[in-house]
Amino acid sequence: WLALARLEEYEQARKVLNNARKKVPSEPQIWFTAAKLEEANGNVHNVQKILERAMRQFADMKLKISDDRDFWQQQAEQAEQGGYAGVAEGLIRVSADINVLPHERRRVWEAEAESLLERGAVHCARTVYQCLLQHFNTKKKIWMAAAQLEKKHGSAEALDALLKKATTMCPKAWPLWLMGAKEKWLAGDLTGAR
Repeated sequence: WLALARLEEYEQARKVLNNARKKVPSEPQIWFTAAKLEEANGNVHNVQKILERAMRQFADMKLKISDDRDFWQQQAEQAEQGGYAGVAEGLIRVSADINVLPHERRRVWEAEAESLLERGAVHCARTVYQCLLQHFNTKKKIWMAAAQLEKKHGSAEALDALLKKATTMCPKAWPLWLMGAKEKWLAGDLTGAR
């Protein structure tokens, strides 16, 4: 199925993969290939839907991979290495809460983000920080870590946008304000730094 889908044009490949999902719904690579196909053809909005549907399907079938965070994380890293940032992001998002108790989220996700960075999966780590900030948006330490990631691996615009949001969410966190001012100053924007 997968080999045939790779040989076909977009519309025909979609049909092949849809038929494959109906015949072998428990095969994760069919779902991941469908998500990659959508991203490769500019339909990034479909990627998350496909991956959420896959996760529901695997859980309904009581497959072990529906509870295996490491599997999903490895797939996300492979997708990022293959140039499928949208698929990597979707895989991280659908698997973020697998086997993580609500009171352990922060500890687990921070460790996961650091581990992903060490392995060079920058976009996956960025996605984990986004998940963290959705749940812990008033925590200065998380904003600082996300800002450090953007400073080291992202663009100046992404860092500036992140710091603006951080100072809005944590207005009394002076290190975030200082970091924003310093970045403006280093970019030559003295007025913005003030």
